[in-house]
Amino acid sequence: MDEAHVILACRDRKRTEEALEEIYKLSGSNNVEIEIIDLASLKSIQGCAKRLRGRLLKLDVLINNAGVMMALEKSVDGYEIHFAVNHLGHFLLTNLFLDLMKNAPSARIINVSSISHAFLNITINWDDISTSEVNEKHFI
Repeated sequence: MDEAHVILACRDRKRTEEALEEIYKLSGSNNVEIEIIDLASLKSIQGCAKRLRGRLLKLDVLINNAGVMMALEKSVDGYEIHFAVNHLGHFLLTNLFLDLMKNAPSARIINVSSISHAFLNITINWDDISTSEVNEKHFI
């Protein structure tokens, strides 16, 4: 079996470099690299996907594991930040990699989430998903 090649696509370069060092210490593998991405920015997601698609032939596993909590802001694209990062970002990134995943015989997509939404008693306004009213009402 071939050794895995892992790409850590993360927002914070310093913290990712620290994780990379820890992975190397534990595994001894140099088959890990860093790719910077901000899931709150559709442009950043598209740029990351373009860079990786330019050099990858296939993608065996995509793990979507990013999230924000308790933030009162909008994304650079104007979406409520929780919706942008926790949902739209993962959706766009996954869709941009689907063709590469079709090239892998047993490709998998893993979405990691939390249960933190259960701590709030809110109703989402599906007619205006970008509103910050929910945040203002519950986080301030």
